[in-house]
Amino acid sequence: MAGKILLLGLLIVLGGIISVAIGISARSSDQLLKKWPTVRGTILSSSIIRTTRARLRVGATRGGASPDPSYAVDPVWALAVDFRYTVGGAEYIGHDATSSLMVERIQSLDSSASPQMQSIAARLTAGLETAVHYNPGNPKQAYLTYIDNPQREGLFRVGWFCIVIGFLISIGSRFL
Repeated sequence: MAGKILLLGLLIVLGGIISVAIGISARSSDQLLKKWPTVRGTILSSSIIRTTRARLRVGATRGGASPDPSYAVDPVWALAVDFRYTVGGAEYIGHDATSSLMVERIQSLDSSASPQMQSIAARLTAGLETAVHYNPGNPKQAYLTYIDNPQREGLFRVGWFCIVIGFLISIGSRFL
């Protein structure tokens, strides 16, 4: 019995280590986004929309299909923005307001977007000339405002929690 509990504890520690490693990888990716060069661009349109995640223009670097089957039907608030910018003489139209996809689940019919989302939307008004951060390896990828990836911190918290709990279970198994 103690051997099974020890194995369980070690598996939980391993899961925690994997979670922390994924978090570190996400942090590295975020650091690269912060270093993307900038050019001046013009916001063509900007608003907060009610949509579903499936209807959003989600690029390959921003994620893929969700394992959650409600992904396509659950309503969310999202920033919808279009902006024009030029890199190396080529003109592009961008759609990512933020460096990490920012959506908020709509909890009730009378709810509104968070103050953070409303604040970002207020700064991104149509006609405004602003800095556009673009990927030097693929200038089609661009965003206007850097925000921390909220999922990254969740990975760190879950990972460290699993490491501590798994370690305690492993140690506790020695006393059974």
